[in-house]
Amino acid sequence: MADAGGRSALFRGRDLPCLGEPALPERDLARLRACGLRLLLWGGLPRLRRRAPGLRCGQPRLPLLKAADDDRAPGASRAPLLIPEADVDRLAKLPIFLDLAGRRAVVVGGGVGATWKVELLAAAGAKVEVFAHDPAPALSELAQAQPSSVTLRGERWEGADFTGVVIALLEPEHGDGEITAFRAKAKAAGAVVNVIDTPHACDFQFGTIVNRSPTIIGISTDGAAPILAQALRRRIEAMLPPGLAAWTAAAKAFRDELAARLPGKPARRRFWERFVDLLFAHDRQEEAGSAEALRRIADAVAAGDPAMAGPHLTVLTVDPLDPERLTLRDIRLMQGADLILHAADIAPAILDLARREARRMPLPADEAEFIAGLDPETPLAIVKLAAAPADARPASSGGRTRR
Repeated sequence: MADAGGRSALFRGRDLPCLGEPALPERDLARLRACGLRLLLWGGLPRLRRRAPGLRCGQPRLPLLKAADDDRAPGASRAPLLIPEADVDRLAKLPIFLDLAGRRAVVVGGGVGATWKVELLAAAGAKVEVFAHDPAPALSELAQAQPSSVTLRGERWEGADFTGVVIALLEPEHGDGEITAFRAKAKAAGAVVNVIDTPHACDFQFGTIVNRSPTIIGISTDGAAPILAQALRRRIEAMLPPGLAAWTAAAKAFRDELAARLPGKPARRRFWERFVDLLFAHDRQEEAGSAEALRRIADAVAAGDPAMAGPHLTVLTVDPLDPERLTLRDIRLMQGADLILHAADIAPAILDLARREARRMPLPADEAEFIAGLDPETPLAIVKLAAAPADARPASSGGRTRR
């Protein structure tokens, strides 16, 4: 749903009523209309529709505007939060990460394709039972090397008990009848099914993997071009810091201690931003996985970081049509932003490079009023994307300014 202005905003405050509270004052509605903003409302919808048709329900996410003095009655509900509607392009497949540790998996078949899948399932912690009357040598060696994870069975799968199986794979040898029977048995047990080289019979597909566990990156072209997925994997691997696995494992182990050291979410967000900077600092790789390095970051954040107090604005002047002219700094700042304010002619391909959770909003008609209304107590990273003049087209320029 779009209004004439085609704008979105996030608003918070006593002036935006929940059900049972007074209607939104006309002076405030006029202010919002003057900014040309589209609103999504959580609570108070029937009453507001009479004053401002076109409002939609949303979910509260991010506080932006400072609240007025609160004179509500004790126990009254908090004011709603207004956010822009989600914008997610269609996905050919949903990427998910399945926890298989200690779970039961069944693989029928002993060829090369099945062997690779067995190795992958075992690496993810599954207890894999393989029904194969003539397993490939590599599969037999895998079962001997990992007896606690891989069990070879010579009997037919039809009589096996599939109770508790969460994932079932078939390397078909006997045509559609076998596929149909296998799917029926596996689905009756509640398992998800993959039939090797038979996409129409699959509940899921295996993608190309970049393994820096516990960091795992999955790549899929939905079967269109497997060679492309492999090329993407090589490029991604070349970009990743060598200590990624060690740093991620250390961060995972540090989470409970971090929650005790930094109870507030904004502080923990600043910690993780600094952690990422450390992870990609190639001159610090000798510290990879160091818990002491993580404690130093947490202590620095706890001591206070004036540069991160309240909202802060970064202005980037970019070529509005060419995402390839963005610098690494531009992308890093966009990836760390909570809100992206952008000129009307900034291409969607550029906006897509921002952090997925960040809100995108065309520049308000009255930018100064919008900035003045931000809550000075709420840490908020804002990036403003300004379009470079056609004759200039710089790769990037800009810096941080403070209100």
